[in-house]
Amino acid sequence: MGTIIYMGFLTDGSGDNVAVAGIAIVVLHLLSMVFIFMGLRFAAKTMKTVELGRVAKFGDYVGELFLIWFSIIGYWVLQPRLNKLIKE
Repeated sequence: MGTIIYMGFLTDGSGDNVAVAGIAIVVLHLLSMVFIFMGLRFAAKTMKTVELGRVAKFGDYVGELFLIWFSIIGYWVLQPRLNKLIKE
């Protein structure tokens, strides 16, 4: 909803600024993808760091990163491990 209102202000009905609106949407989309990936990476690294008892390197938690990213399958694998960590 906010994007539609924002585009209305950018284009002001004339259609001259459609390219600017398109570029703004692409930039905001790419920026949001970066932040989503950073959040997934943070969650995977935190979980693996707690399991290992040391700061995890990327190679240590890359599997967890993909399991969180593809959450439909990943939840089945990760949830029992998270439950075990919570009980400890």
